[in-house]
Amino acid sequence: MLNADNVVITIDASTWGVMQALLLMGNVDNMEVQEALFCRSQVCFTKVRESINKVLGRQVKDVYNILRLMDTIIVDLLGIEPEFLFSDIRVCGVIPYNEQLENLWFDRKQYSDISEGYDFTLRLLESILLKH
Repeated sequence: MLNADNVVITIDASTWGVMQALLLMGNVDNMEVQEALFCRSQVCFTKVRESINKVLGRQVKDVYNILRLMDTIIVDLLGIEPEFLFSDIRVCGVIPYNEQLENLWFDRKQYSDISEGYDFTLRLLESILLKH
C-alpha cells in the first residue's frame, strides 16, 4: 500500500457499509499507512439509491454528506478533530443501486459484463487515473 499511487476504496452507501469503512480506516495503527490510506485513496460508493435519506440514523443528501458525516462521527468519538478527514478523500465514482447487480452474484458475471457496467467501468478508470 505504501508504494501504491492509486488506491480505490469501495463503500456501500448504507449504514452497514459506512460503519465498516469507518472501522477499517479508523483503526489503522501505523501512521504511515494511515497517511497513505487517506492521502492516496479515492472512494467509489456502491449501491447508491436515487434519494439517499439516512445513513447511521442521520440525514444525508448525497455521498459527499456521507464523508462529512463520517468525520462528524469520528469527532464525536474522539472529542477532537482527527488528523486525516474522510471529507478530504476524492470521490472517483458512484455506482447507482441496480436490482440487476444483485443477480450478477448468482450468474457469475461482473458488473462490467453488462453494457451499463462496462460504460461505467471505463468512466471510473478514467476518473481514477486522470483524477478529474
